[in-house]
Amino acid sequence: MSKRMCLLVALVALVLSPGTHAAGVGVFEVAKDIGGAPGAGSTVMLEYVEQGGRLVNQYLITGWGSDIWGTRDQFHLAYRTMTGAVRVSACFKWVGGYYGPIPGTWSKYGVMIRASEEQGSVNYFMASRKDESLVQTSFRAATNGSCADVQVKTNTVPGATRPYRLGIQRVMLSGVIPVIEFLVDWGQGAGWERAGNLHVFPSVPDAALVGVAVGSMNGWDVAQAIATDVVYEVKAEFVGPAPALGVVPATAALATVGNTPGFKIRSLKPLFADGWGKAEMTKLLDFGCTGPVCTGPGMPVPADPMSIGERVSQFVNLHDTGGRGVFNADNGFPDESFPGIDAFQSPTADPAGGDDDNTFATEVTAVVHLTAGYHVFAARHDDGVYVSVGGVLVGSNDSWDNNAVSKFVFQVEQEGDYALNVRCFEGSGGAALELLELVFSGPSTYKAVLLGDVANGASAVVTQ
Repeated sequence: MSKRMCLLVALVALVLSPGTHAAGVGVFEVAKDIGGAPGAGSTVMLEYVEQGGRLVNQYLITGWGSDIWGTRDQFHLAYRTMTGAVRVSACFKWVGGYYGPIPGTWSKYGVMIRASEEQGSVNYFMASRKDESLVQTSFRAATNGSCADVQVKTNTVPGATRPYRLGIQRVMLSGVIPVIEFLVDWGQGAGWERAGNLHVFPSVPDAALVGVAVGSMNGWDVAQAIATDVVYEVKAEFVGPAPALGVVPATAALATVGNTPGFKIRSLKPLFADGWGKAEMTKLLDFGCTGPVCTGPGMPVPADPMSIGERVSQFVNLHDTGGRGVFNADNGFPDESFPGIDAFQSPTADPAGGDDDNTFATEVTAVVHLTAGYHVFAARHDDGVYVSVGGVLVGSNDSWDNNAVSKFVFQVEQEGDYALNVRCFEGSGGAALELLELVFSGPSTYKAVLLGDVANGASAVVTQ
């Protein structure tokens, strides 16, 4: 496109209001500003251009606003509402310099899957910034929550100066489990590669907004990008390796179980700890001690917990300090303390605010009745957590997360009763553990309930 035409379309885009473009434009059903950025955003379809021996669509997209980040977004989005497996991809380049606005350092263009037009909506965004030698992934996993874990991938393809093509897709693992995968093609014949992590069971509805986005970060500036060859496809395969799922064999089913509903919860706090993490948690829970001389049963040193507690609870909904999560007294599921950890609280008392307990381990055991097929357990945890079903580790998160939610997908070969074991270590700061199950509530849509909450669709649990 000539500089003269570039200037013309840029001026046209700047004077059109987002309301003018709330209807469809080209392949998009809707094109509008998100988050109340007033008046500057637009999507304008340009003439088709020849690319690789074929004519492809071309759009000038103008965006502005505070950013696509934090808990609130302001940017311009052109999208279609799509269900099931879908991939959107496009080629981009900035419009800037002599005839147009120069994009700011944090201006972004890219492809997005989003739950809604709301400013704080859940979204998954594959983007590039002013420095087009790298790409970044970001996501907001909860409505009005903070965006998390920008993962930057730098170009390693010789001769490529910017990503040739960006893509994002929702793949249905085994035909039923939605997974978000971020994609980049640096050109030069390199083809698609995965960028960032997979997101299993993303918090977006089946009918999601899928499209292209441009934002400037600065509410008083605009950024413009050309999106070329925007393509929507139904895709059923991953670009990178598919996530490995735990398989619980039929042979792991228990012949007989008890009939007392609930979980057995045990917490231990060591007298001393030589470092802290998974290894020390395992020593403490298995042998009642920590430190370098703690090697196993029969060792010539006494057990060293200074605090130990155990109880049976209907749900695992534990809290000491930090975020309380979704399930608490406000919705009829009061938090419980970690048993035996706080000497100033009775075992079932609502935890006292600000009474911080650190460096301890918790183990949960039970028997859970599972149908054959795929299941999704989740843990809201602070810090590391490890979940085993039928003796199979179906998921873990070793990180020192602050009130994170980890989802664990696994397959059960045969309906039956299976031993459940969950271990969690607390380092410092907030401490919490909720055990959840994601229950089917629509096509590729699940709701989170407390594991054992049979009334709301969760699997039945009894003490072991």
